[in-house]
Amino acid sequence: MALFSNAQANGSTIVRMEKRTRNGSHEAWVFGVTDSDGNYYDWEDTSLNPSSTKAQVKAQIKNYLIGTG
Repeated sequence: MALFSNAQANGSTIVRMEKRTRNGSHEAWVFGVTDSDGNYYDWEDTSLNPSSTKAQVKAQIKNYLIGTG
């Protein structure tokens, strides 16, 4: 996936956010975003814990998009 600028990341929309579990234990978050051109990006993040706040999740998504996460 190409890196986003800060403006592109801020202009993206989170369209998917789900916790993936295995045998009742948290395994990963799965995220999907659309950019301003309507392109869809989907990925899995194993660095966030299952009790992450909304702000922490949004920050991690932005960090991923701009290449710092």
